[in-house]
Amino acid sequence: MVWKNWLFITLFILNNLFAFTVKWTYIEVENYDRMTFGASPVAVDLGPDVNSVGGEPDECLEIVTGSDEYSSFFPELGAYAVGIWRCIDALGNLEWAVDTRTDESRSSLAALDFYNVGDGHTEIVGGTTSGWNVETMDRHGNFLWTFPSPPQTGGPYMWHSSPAIADIVWSVSGLEVVIGNNPCSSVWCLQADPSDGADDGIFYGTPTDHDCFASYGVAGGSEGTDWDVIWKFDTDASVISTPAVGDVDGDGDMDVVVGDGYQHTYGLFVEETGGNIYCIDGPTGALRWRFSTGGTEPVVDASPALADFDGDGDLEIIVGAQDGNLYLIDGDEDGDGNISPAEMTTVYMGGPVHSSCAIADVNNDGIFEIIAASNSGDVKCLSYSPPTTATTIWTTTLDGAIVSSPAIANPSDPYCWTHFCANPMRNNVYPYTSEEIYAFVCTMDGNVYRLNGISGSVEDIIHLGEHIHTSPIIADIDLDCQLELVVTVCNNPYGGSPDIIYCLGTDLYNPDCFDCRKMVSWPLCPVDTDDDVIPIVSCPEQAAVFAYAETTYWDRPDTSFTFASVNIFRRDGSEMHFAVQGVANTMNFNIVPLDTVIVNVWHNWEHLDSVIVVLDSIFTNYGCTTYTADT
Repeated sequence: MVWKNWLFITLFILNNLFAFTVKWTYIEVENYDRMTFGASPVAVDLGPDVNSVGGEPDECLEIVTGSDEYSSFFPELGAYAVGIWRCIDALGNLEWAVDTRTDESRSSLAALDFYNVGDGHTEIVGGTTSGWNVETMDRHGNFLWTFPSPPQTGGPYMWHSSPAIADIVWSVSGLEVVIGNNPCSSVWCLQADPSDGADDGIFYGTPTDHDCFASYGVAGGSEGTDWDVIWKFDTDASVISTPAVGDVDGDGDMDVVVGDGYQHTYGLFVEETGGNIYCIDGPTGALRWRFSTGGTEPVVDASPALADFDGDGDLEIIVGAQDGNLYLIDGDEDGDGNISPAEMTTVYMGGPVHSSCAIADVNNDGIFEIIAASNSGDVKCLSYSPPTTATTIWTTTLDGAIVSSPAIANPSDPYCWTHFCANPMRNNVYPYTSEEIYAFVCTMDGNVYRLNGISGSVEDIIHLGEHIHTSPIIADIDLDCQLELVVTVCNNPYGGSPDIIYCLGTDLYNPDCFDCRKMVSWPLCPVDTDDDVIPIVSCPEQAAVFAYAETTYWDRPDTSFTFASVNIFRRDGSEMHFAVQGVANTMNFNIVPLDTVIVNVWHNWEHLDSVIVVLDSIFTNYGCTTYTADT
């Protein structure tokens, strides 16, 4: 059965049954330059030494992102800059900001431990445009290396493509970064950690030796020292598409799949025709095969999705094009270097396809489905039986064109879609099955939708701004057992009104997350001493001060059901023993985000009295009870 859901959307909007909540926003500056896509964020745990503001637990994730902003005064930097990278904590506080030193930070970042692999620290990589440089940063935002080097202001819209990270070239130690280039019409593979000081790939000399870098202005660094180009693959046209990495032909080596051509989202005309889909051999950078899409102005600027639909051990390729078709390619099964009609099929999407599709088992049948969207506003769920059979399971028509790429959510997975195109390999695949899978889709009319994976029905909608040309990510970033969606929203494509980064609560909760656990507690005054030493101190206002924390991060202590025992031994030999509850006027609280409570207990004890205060038990909002004996 094929379901069409436009009527349901109308009724849903009229009923206003919204579950999305705005948890926080971050407002950018107002000066912009636009291209096809905006920068999508990445959600990643950068470690406790990055978490310096906000008060949330160190285990919470950080949001790192670029933007379309350029040549502005940035309050975060206290200075004018040509572009900016930002790291924002799980509560919406800025952790750090970095001047790109070249231009807009439009590329969608990838994050992984790729520099000094195995040290447990995550690094970050992205491209700049109209900047010159690919830039890698450590978890604090310090540059590790840039290509070329050092960064130079300006640039001919170089790196609008976003980088993928994987072990692509097995003969070179460590991982590689692969990214498309716009004016150079090419795909570049660079060593992710060039600190070995060796030229491990082709000899590229210096970038200024080559036409598209001729006006760089400085030498651009040294091969094998400042950066290391492993290979460069020339395409017919600009590469805006983000490369996807996977073993397409099942030979055990990684392949790189990418498209070419350039269509400006807010422009009336195609900037540069291309329309080719390339499969590149990862270890060598040689062409395996190419396929040309149709139309009078062919463009493939979406990122391919790679998954094994038929269980044969190699990966199929799914990617849309400007001609309105979604291309489903089984691969070069006969090894002739071409894709024949017998090795592929197409599905017409109703309008140009710039959105990268998502692949997941959305109906829990053990088989991957495809979630694809187009400028027509249609979102389709498709099944694919390679090489030539594609079936539409459902179609949902939303309010406007879609250039944003869908994100997949599973409430039981706190890290389900942390990157643009799902993960650092950019394969657009959610690999786990579940009875409850959702697709989140953003439209150029500024709306975010939650779609039921089985039926395609709209379960939630929120209007955030004028346009959305970035893509959402989804994870439980603040560890409250609810999935959050983070996306950047455009309020005026030509500037004058700031873009806003939104963090939304999705109302999707992880049922396995709600476990009662121990609370940790510790005295703040008097402080702990050896058992044989009696502390003789004067605490502020003669109060006993404790702190305690609910360690699941999703629950909060219910202060009205916090209990303490007070034992007073007076100078005259008399004693007082009584219990204090949170509602009493001798106990007050100061809640420290995200999970910690400071409690003060006092009574009419006097100077030189001996007082023992014991924090006995604590109840939480979700009914957990913790006794001090537990901790």
